[in-house]
Amino acid sequence: MQQDFSSPSAPILEVNQLVTVARQPGTHTIRAAEGGGEDTRPAFYLVDVYGELRRIPAADVRPHPGSSGVTSPHKVCTAEGSGVSTAAALNFNRDAAREAMFGTDKAKHPVISNMTLARDPKFEEFALVEPVAKLNGFTDGGKGKPLSEAGLEIEITLRSNIGLTAKPYDLVPVVLERPQGELDTIIVLTPASGDVEGNIITFTVHYTLEQLAKLIRITLPEDTKEQIEKIERELPELGVKARWLTFNGGNNAANHTSGGVLGKGNIGKIRLVDVGLDQLKATERFRITEWNVSEDLRPGRPVYDSFSAILQAGKGKEMATTLEAESEYVLETEEDHAHVTARLDAVMNDRESWKDLGILDFTGADKLTKYTDIYYDVYTGKVCKWTLLSREIVLRHRSVTTDEDDVFLLTVKGRRREKITSGPRKPGAKPEFIRLASQVQLQPEPAPLELRRFLTDTTADNAFGRVLMDALIPPQRGHDTTAPSSPLPQGNNWWFGPALTVVSLRKKYKVTLANSVTVEISVDSASATPIQEGIGHLPDVHVYSVEFGVGHPALITAATTTTTATDGVTPTTTEAANSAARRIARPYHVPQDLAPSLFDKVDYVQYRTLTEQLMGRLFPTAAGTTMDQLGLGGNKAALLAKKLGLLK
Repeated sequence: MQQDFSSPSAPILEVNQLVTVARQPGTHTIRAAEGGGEDTRPAFYLVDVYGELRRIPAADVRPHPGSSGVTSPHKVCTAEGSGVSTAAALNFNRDAAREAMFGTDKAKHPVISNMTLARDPKFEEFALVEPVAKLNGFTDGGKGKPLSEAGLEIEITLRSNIGLTAKPYDLVPVVLERPQGELDTIIVLTPASGDVEGNIITFTVHYTLEQLAKLIRITLPEDTKEQIEKIERELPELGVKARWLTFNGGNNAANHTSGGVLGKGNIGKIRLVDVGLDQLKATERFRITEWNVSEDLRPGRPVYDSFSAILQAGKGKEMATTLEAESEYVLETEEDHAHVTARLDAVMNDRESWKDLGILDFTGADKLTKYTDIYYDVYTGKVCKWTLLSREIVLRHRSVTTDEDDVFLLTVKGRRREKITSGPRKPGAKPEFIRLASQVQLQPEPAPLELRRFLTDTTADNAFGRVLMDALIPPQRGHDTTAPSSPLPQGNNWWFGPALTVVSLRKKYKVTLANSVTVEISVDSASATPIQEGIGHLPDVHVYSVEFGVGHPALITAATTTTTATDGVTPTTTEAANSAARRIARPYHVPQDLAPSLFDKVDYVQYRTLTEQLMGRLFPTAAGTTMDQLGLGGNKAALLAKKLGLLK
């Protein structure tokens, strides 16, 4: 959010407002945040997230170049290089870029129409963008296609949480993008704050075939049918992405992003043509460094068509993959567990300490959340082989008391990559890992043989099975489950079944850092009960732990890139094949995405820095436990199974 305070009627500054003031002495008065005195010197002012007025002398401010290369008078850049965006600046840059692309005649620019406003006070998510392409024409199968001779028409719905809208208004640029990057700023929206007339904005944008061709820089043939085919070939998919800008510690960068070609649940993606297995496989030569990638399951997606008997489909029923950056530390005693909780509460309530830690916000749950996890493993007959847990592979079904009856969330956590460090570690420092994981919604009580077929399938689009098989059977063996060296039993008389129940009581915290990075913290107390029949009385055991994880990626370009996979992969494809592969945003991670460069991402460095700083404040405990004495967690089920004597 930003506000222009250059008029004589400028209001009083409020905490968390971003203020840009370019004025001459004597025009009006700026009241300092602490309420002390007046300052009539020409300057720019920022009210930072700690409520402090920060004055930037005019001599340290220079014009900020817009994306079109034209200097924008509405965006400033301080000596430190932090830019401050305004609605006028974004529109200025959009118009300049469009004039360079389509010419000065605005009648030849993309058209916005049918703008409507509605109100839904019950919308409780942060914010959401939902684009739907109008289907034009029909194929032989009766399925509409987004492209026609009239071009492409997209209806876009933008929803904002009324209680979270910035003052005096949100600033939301909505862009059209493809996997290779952004194509066009569709519109810059400024929804009003508070209990307003509406928090749901719906509008339509229309692109002609010629405009699409100019955006992707191709020349069209004369025949209309050939024009459509060429655009579909060069632009098989695109996305609509909205960014909610707010001041978050340096400038008004994206506080929340929704949609886009890699948006959660694939909600922002528009496919102009269907994508097959061969096309998906071709994309795997390029790494995805986003932390989370997902796409809803639906008829027509290869993995769903193959396993529709056990997979759920529909909105929110997604297959997701994650590059998990987590640090879990095992606490020795219940007393240490209580000590860590008390210390975290103390930091959360001590706002004066936040600034030293780079914390913008720190919240914690009022009560504990109960999680019940059923860990699956390999069975022959009625005997559990502990094939997965003995290798610290997680395959679990998690349930929470608030889950609906049809929820059956299955998670797999597979291969880990360790950060390679030079020289000795700092005292108390532990190894750092990033792990490949996947989640999917199954039908309740999946048939054992169909579940086995799904979990051992390594077809391109089955990201879940590939994560499991990659961890269980090294890639150099070709993921052959029938090979003599395979840890899986031979023949057909085996399956994956429930092996261990783990119940956790968890207190959760969320810390917000600059660049909208969030770090999630949980303090757990977990116990376990084996499910296998015939096991006698076992001791009552617990594992206590504190865990840190990246909960929300940095919403900056440097943190979300794709690179060529050269670590263990030698691409031999032509440039044309590479170009075709880059036109598709793969909706899942592959093992090659576990790249060393992940440890250098901006948000990972922020998360690790905060983890180390907070751990330094949590230890030693009142009982004298130091960081050096802590064990490294990552698989509570395996630790509990060892305490129960089920694993060696």
